[in-house]
Amino acid sequence: MSDQASEKSPTLTGKNLQKFYAQHDVNLESLLEAGNGCFPCRFIRLNPRWDRDETLQLLKAELPTPSVYPIPVPWLDDAFGFYALPGDFPLQRSKSFQSARVYGHDVSSGAAVAALLTDQHDAHTPIIEAAGAHSETHNGQPLQLRVLDLCCSPGLKLCAMSDFLNHQGTPAMVIGVDVSESRMAVCKKVVHKYQLMHEGITRSSTLATPSDDSRIRLYLADGTTFGMENRSLNLVFDSVAASEENVLGKRKRMNKSARARQRKRLDALISLEQPKHCDSLLSSSNTPIISLFDRVLNCKSD
Repeated sequence: MSDQASEKSPTLTGKNLQKFYAQHDVNLESLLEAGNGCFPCRFIRLNPRWDRDETLQLLKAELPTPSVYPIPVPWLDDAFGFYALPGDFPLQRSKSFQSARVYGHDVSSGAAVAALLTDQHDAHTPIIEAAGAHSETHNGQPLQLRVLDLCCSPGLKLCAMSDFLNHQGTPAMVIGVDVSESRMAVCKKVVHKYQLMHEGITRSSTLATPSDDSRIRLYLADGTTFGMENRSLNLVFDSVAASEENVLGKRKRMNKSARARQRKRLDALISLEQPKHCDSLLSSSNTPIISLFDRVLNCKSD
């Protein structure tokens, strides 16, 4: 490490920390000496609804030649689709980003999703027994893995969980909760852009066909009391309902009656969240009025 780099961050030269970086193939010197004022890499996640090879070719065409990028992130399951790009890559102007082929998703945020849904760094095995949902059924239907994302906006981790579970073929209900109306509006836009925008549209490009085992629902609610007795459930988005509206071209510019029909449908879906059997004698302000969850993610910021 150069003297200049050491002067910039003398606390980063401890032997234990250097050993940690070396074990994880982190080039500390390149991080400290990035002369252009930015990190040497920025990260994206491929949208599995588009053909992966085609997206990578389009990204490659947007980079200066020759370039080693895009580079897959080796320490995350390939199914997540994380890649590194140059730190100064203008993602906002990228056609791949504008067309929803790639998410602007930092790999540290993706690591939280991987830690929740996989145990690859504990036992070097793929998906945890979330896939056990395949073997359990109710009324002949596979049970869904239920995943809760608290403080879900802007929705990147929410989409990553849904995409990964779809890739695994795991029936799942991914529920996002946020207390802020403005943040929830952002989350709805992100989910629509990446999960639904391609539907009902003819494109010359190749669309992949991932399974639709995972369903997304968004609730505008306080996460500290979400799903408790005497608290209303404000469902504001359901991916299946939104997909049907999107294909039929009903999403844009809904009039008052259309919005009322949408609200009625969402209210009807809320009842499906409630357990079928509740002992009223045990009900209290702390009694859940929705089915419980198998996995919970709470990351307050990306």
